[in-house]
Amino acid sequence: MPGCRIHRLSEERGMKTAHPGIPELAVGVICETYRITLSNGTALYYTTGDVDINYYGQTFLAGELIFDRGPIRTVVGVEVDDVAVTVYPGINGNSILSPEFVNNGGLDLAWLTIFRVRQNYGVCLFDGLISDATADRSKAELIASAGTLLLNIDMPRNVYTAGCIHTLFDSGCGLIKANFANPSAVLSGSTHRVLLCGLTQALGYFDLGTVTFTSGANNGVTRTISYSDIGNIRLSYPLKNAPEVGDTFIAYPGCDKRMAETCAGKFSNLPRYRGFPFIPVPEATI
Repeated sequence: MPGCRIHRLSEERGMKTAHPGIPELAVGVICETYRITLSNGTALYYTTGDVDINYYGQTFLAGELIFDRGPIRTVVGVEVDDVAVTVYPGINGNSILSPEFVNNGGLDLAWLTIFRVRQNYGVCLFDGLISDATADRSKAELIASAGTLLLNIDMPRNVYTAGCIHTLFDSGCGLIKANFANPSAVLSGSTHRVLLCGLTQALGYFDLGTVTFTSGANNGVTRTISYSDIGNIRLSYPLKNAPEVGDTFIAYPGCDKRMAETCAGKFSNLPRYRGFPFIPVPEATI
């Protein structure tokens, strides 16, 4: 199923590409289709129609979710357009867009495509990145932004700073994340924010790292680590569900971008360090 493409009609006016319609629809009936493509490639298909419809070889489910969206504004150029969409559970009462899934980053880097379809033609209303998502027990609220949002980056790409400009475990850093995985399990006395465990790494080893649960009510949930000591991990943001004794997780160390203490001492990765700690501070250059 294609995304939106806008073609120039003249210097003063533009138009959108017309797509095939759905012959099975009655004359005058209009429905919208919603495709949500998750970051792992999984695509979810829904429609506001009364029955399931087949469009571009995909079956869009009716009644599984109820969509209520705001207005959509489209302009030619690099301006970032967005649309607000509220999603409610459908007739079955079950929704993949549960609070646990949405609030724990399930829609991070997901893509939303909206089509409006009639009997004889269809038009792509919106195609963009889900830039913000929150949910409670009754609904999920999404903000989707046009792909031009990805142009909103600092230039030049690389900045000369004292700290390393690489991100831990990225291609520039070169370290393999799996080699630094530290599995453990929750011990008695743990809370929504503090995990007691059997890890024996020294004070600060996991600071700025992450912990990802692999079992229990928090299975799949990832949190940033603000403080760590032997057998003690403190999370930057509390868990929604209290961890139970025996819940398993994997802890990964963090990087504070320093050259000697961290890159050389902690990770033995100094040849890959890309910071510039010896650049004089502004006061020294005056």
